Amino acid sequence: MKFKKWLILPMAISFIGLIASCGDDDTAPVCGNGIIETGEQCDDANDIDADECSNTCMLPADTCGDGVVDEGEQCDDGNAVAGDGCENDCTVTPGDCGDGNLDAGEECDDGNFITGDECTNDCKIAVCGDGILNVGVEECDDGNDIETDGCLNNCMIDPLLNCGDGVVDPSEECDDGNQDNTDACTNVCENAVCGDGITQVGVEECDDGDDDNGDGCENNCTLTPIAETKTFNGPAIAIVDNAYDGGLATMACVNLMVQEDGAGFNTFVDASVRLGIEHKALGNLVIKLQAPSGDTLTLLNRAGFAEAADDGAGDEPGTSFGLVATSKITFIETQGKTSAEEMGATLMNVGDAACLDDGICEYFPSPGAATPGLFSDLVGQSTIGNWVVCVGDASSDLEGSLESVELFLTKKLSI
Repeated sequence: MKFKKWLILPMAISFIGLIASCGDDDTAPVCGNGIIETGEQCDDANDIDADECSNTCMLPADTCGDGVVDEGEQCDDGNAVAGDGCENDCTVTPGDCGDGNLDAGEECDDGNFITGDECTNDCKIAVCGDGILNVGVEECDDGNDIETDGCLNNCMIDPLLNCGDGVVDPSEECDDGNQDNTDACTNVCENAVCGDGITQVGVEECDDGDDDNGDGCENNCTLTPIAETKTFNGPAIAIVDNAYDGGLATMACVNLMVQEDGAGFNTFVDASVRLGIEHKALGNLVIKLQAPSGDTLTLLNRAGFAEAADDGAGDEPGTSFGLVATSKITFIETQGKTSAEEMGATLMNVGDAACLDDGICEYFPSPGAATPGLFSDLVGQSTIGNWVVCVGDASSDLEGSLESVELFLTKKLSI
């Protein structure tokens, strides 16, 4: 049987077209054909799943070429292209950053791609501000020079970032959960101390942040006191013989008015009193100082005489030596000074005068039988008002006069 040529030709053309159409539109990779195609890490053209290339054409984990830098690898770029910076054995291409050799253009090369060590992955020396956290050296690195964003420009975490939340963080000395800068914990979460420049309310009078004394605020954070002197230089006031009965009204008194200080220094710190007295028998004398508050201090009570009470009773003489107005005696509260009770005790000759003849001119106050009291008992009181200095005579036959008075006040700023 013979085929006609016109029938064979169309059939052949149709068959060829069918063959050509198979695969024209099928572009998906075929795992197992021995060709590494898109989406495949390997293709070993077999169906053994336990060798170096699985049946899904993927490399086993921790394998060079899987795109993950595993232990023992310098790099892993996930491809099999040599000379592209990472070789097929996962070593860095010689001459490139990371090969462990310091090549031209590199600041360092530690032979690894570990982020956060002292040599960056582009072979630059790690520095604060490069945006890469240098582990163990930097607390943070945000790659900018903004000081208020939580990461300081020295790559340390801003200690104020959480200051005030009531939780003491490692970078904080304290955290009281408030913004009161004058309590025991400052607004930068540091313990308040004298010299930090912040006045701690109720504890410090001042704090100027330095160690200098005499500049208004002492180095113990108390206010530098100032001095004021009030004086009386006559005319002389007679000390009436044997008139003293325990009250100021029977004494020769001088009033010294202290005005309010415009700068606010009106608080008592200390005082001393210097007197020019003319008298033949200092053992008869009683000397007192009354503060504006009414508190009265007895500075001397009949030196050498053991009075039973501070009432002027008892006509027996005390120390029989005298005082000369030009050789002034001072009452001062300084340890080591001779007690006023011992005034004139070392004099030997009739007519001798304390200070003039024994050279002892400064005395520690001694109240005798009067109410105890010292200058220090007035600390903290206001200095504003009338200060009264009085001298009385508690025995007979000898008169004298109060010639001069100097009141030396030390006072500080009132707060």
